[in-house]
Amino acid sequence: MNDVCFFLTGSTKIYWVWLFDVTIITIDMVSSIGTPIIRILILTYLGFGAYLFFNQRNLLYFPALGDSEACEVFMKTRAERIIQNKTTLYYKKNGETIVVFYHGNGGTACDRKFLADELDRNNFSYLFVEYAGYADDRETTKENIFQDVQNADDFLRTISYEKLIFVSESLGAGPLAYHTTRRPPEKIALIAPYAKISDIVKAHFPYSLYPATLLVKDNFNTTSLDAFRGEVLVIHGTADEIIPFELGKRLYESIPSEKKESLFVSGAMHNTVLDAPGVMEKLLRFFRPE
Repeated sequence: MNDVCFFLTGSTKIYWVWLFDVTIITIDMVSSIGTPIIRILILTYLGFGAYLFFNQRNLLYFPALGDSEACEVFMKTRAERIIQNKTTLYYKKNGETIVVFYHGNGGTACDRKFLADELDRNNFSYLFVEYAGYADDRETTKENIFQDVQNADDFLRTISYEKLIFVSESLGAGPLAYHTTRRPPEKIALIAPYAKISDIVKAHFPYSLYPATLLVKDNFNTTSLDAFRGEVLVIHGTADEIIPFELGKRLYESIPSEKKESLFVSGAMHNTVLDAPGVMEKLLRFFRPE
């Protein structure tokens, strides 16, 4: 069960609560502990923990990292920009196979024009899904991103295609996994994936004084892939500095589908794995019918 932390404030006391562990620390209790220096350290620890808890989404989602002119450039693909129940979608009809793409946490869907260009050249239709807060004024939360997935799925019901493929990059593995529970595709491709966001936090801060779940309110996971039996491709760079390679390898090993394959790219980092020789070609071959 996840830990939950919050503050209860009153006129004279502040309560620090770990739900399910039921540990309560009050200002009166802190005042009775040790020397003033120790009390200051305790209050600093609690205060910084509160900062992390209430600001964690600013540490997870980075829409501003993208190119401010990227969407204008992306529209040169002649994709349709569609608003489906507040969710921005970019749709292009080419062949009878459609690729639904969920991007990472940095930048927007428009920053992935290089992938749209490859899909165009190989006659694949595509649907790029934008996240809440990345192209509108909605709050970026796990719940709202899952609503974006639902809206994308609703749009898929309105178009025709023969084969459906889901592709994710980094953070997008969570939305992709959720989408498989609503509409199982024939194939999924996961680029630099993970099992749980909290695993990434633990990997970067193994000796953290705070529980990983305190740092991750939007703890996306890919556990629903346990039920997926279609074709799977996992791509991960062995030098990934954002989502450690071992997390992607562990996810690959846990997926029960008998039709799975991996491409572990020696020396490739998080944002350059698709640039490595042969990787894009492998991804495009995976998309093609057998």
